[in-house]
Amino acid sequence: RGSFAGLVACAFEPYLGVFVAAESRAFEQAVGEASAGSDAVDDAGVLASSTDLLLRFRESLRQCAALTTGTAMLQLSAAFGHALELYARTVLSAPPAPAAPSAQSASASASLMRAIAVVNTADYCATTSTQLERKLLERLSPHHAPHVSFALARDALLAALNRAIGAMVQATEHQCSGALAQLSQAPWHSLAAVGDQSEYVGVLAEHLAAAVRLVTGRLNAARYVRAYLDKMVVRVADLVYRAVAQCPGVSEVGAEQLLLDAQALKAILLALPQGASPDAGQIVQPSPAYARLVARGMGRVEALLKALLAPTVPPDALVDRFLLLFPGAPRDAFQHVLNLKRIRPPDQPAFHRLLQRSARSA
Repeated sequence: RGSFAGLVACAFEPYLGVFVAAESRAFEQAVGEASAGSDAVDDAGVLASSTDLLLRFRESLRQCAALTTGTAMLQLSAAFGHALELYARTVLSAPPAPAAPSAQSASASASLMRAIAVVNTADYCATTSTQLERKLLERLSPHHAPHVSFALARDALLAALNRAIGAMVQATEHQCSGALAQLSQAPWHSLAAVGDQSEYVGVLAEHLAAAVRLVTGRLNAARYVRAYLDKMVVRVADLVYRAVAQCPGVSEVGAEQLLLDAQALKAILLALPQGASPDAGQIVQPSPAYARLVARGMGRVEALLKALLAPTVPPDALVDRFLLLFPGAPRDAFQHVLNLKRIRPPDQPAFHRLLQRSARSA
């Protein structure tokens, strides 16, 4: 009976190239349809088009395995890899549609949810491709097995996944843009007295908490939640620094208020992972580096603000305080200090020369 089955397979083998070519075109068409239209997210949090494509793969493999384990199956495995790579480079890399300015907040939430679905889908496809590769290796003729690899497809999926994590961070940034604008546009140069934490701190905390709840509630793998948190906190701290640097001026009272705000923001960022969604199916612990990233990012903000507390007369007092806070004497940070202290442009070169001299003798 085995000999007869082998004879039947040999009879079909020359014509199976037509089958493989037709299947390859069907895969490409399915990918094209998925990239052209809206893509639903299933109950597992992945794009429905990915499960449809991988089901096509399984059915195609079943049909092929009934007839051959030779060259045609090897060619079919190449078609699988090509379709997966195409899916990663098109469907999983498609940018979100632009939104009207009036809908930016809703657009940021939609972009975040789309990016979460892409991360889940890329991870699912990569895991399933490994399982599919194993099945192919079990069924293929031994001399064909070394030529089976989905490495290029998995590389494309990983690249799409990393881009999607970056898109999650960017969407979170967009949600926080209003609060950061409040920070950079407030009249800190004329603040009369230090009070409770500023309004923008609460707004920023609310948007960050909402984003983290959404991510922890919908992202399937804890390691990607940790990757998002690490990248997000670095970006948020940098944005806070930039917002302070863009202020039209900061008095010593204003610097004291902003320093109080910065300390509150640091505490908020440290507590964010504990504010995970109660609906999440996992308890996500931040990475060991998370607290260090918060301390480093917000420490830079605090150093800038502490430098603003130094008097400008005599100039050495400002320079000495700056070098104590910024031992590397970064020129851009010192320029931020001069601008925020509202030192006139004609007077600034003397401060820079003094900084250079003091840094060399330190």
